[in-house]
Amino acid sequence: MIGDFKKSVQLMRYGFQAKLQVVSMVVFLVVGIVMELVTKGTYWLGAYFIIIAPIYFSQLLYGLGMSGIVASSPYKKRLQTSLPAIGNGILGILTLTVLVVLKYFEIQLNPQNTKENIIVLLMVGFMCFILNVYSATVYKYYALSIVFLMAPIMIFSYTFTTSSFDHFEHSFWGTLAGHLNMGSAALVCYLCVVAGALLQYAISCALYKKPLSEYAQGMMMRKYLKG
Repeated sequence: MIGDFKKSVQLMRYGFQAKLQVVSMVVFLVVGIVMELVTKGTYWLGAYFIIIAPIYFSQLLYGLGMSGIVASSPYKKRLQTSLPAIGNGILGILTLTVLVVLKYFEIQLNPQNTKENIIVLLMVGFMCFILNVYSATVYKYYALSIVFLMAPIMIFSYTFTTSSFDHFEHSFWGTLAGHLNMGSAALVCYLCVVAGALLQYAISCALYKKPLSEYAQGMMMRKYLKG
């Protein structure tokens, strides 16, 4: 698995707009950490920016696997199935670990925000799972994938901007957070990452022979895919 991940890192340099994608990944990670610190962990968007970073990695591999560059390569199928899932799994665990460490110190410094931080962590763990499914489907079912990704984002954003955290006390997330401490909440999130990566691989294999969605192709992307 580690060998596959190293190979993925070597291949990603040939992906579509690789440098821009890597810069975007780093920017999201840095902005997410800053937002997380500024809000003391009580708003979900900073945490979301942190865990979204690995998606850029997997999208580079998916795009490369569908391009003419690797048409006769033995890595062609793996670039659209196992390698992105492994990359998302490993990088997902790493970025989640960064978030868990931040949450730990935020709770130590602001113990009155413990439940809020656990709620945010659980919500973001759920989004890790959603992002993995999105990665596996977006090139084949673009419109449906966007709806699938944006629905929970819009719900979370609306809820956080129109309600106080008292609203969450009787919600699913509040009830779940009430039964978990920081360690068990982190474990749930890690399980979401692993389950998401496994499902991503299964979906990618199932959709491998499906045609590429025309909506997923911009003009520059079309030229790239033709090699």
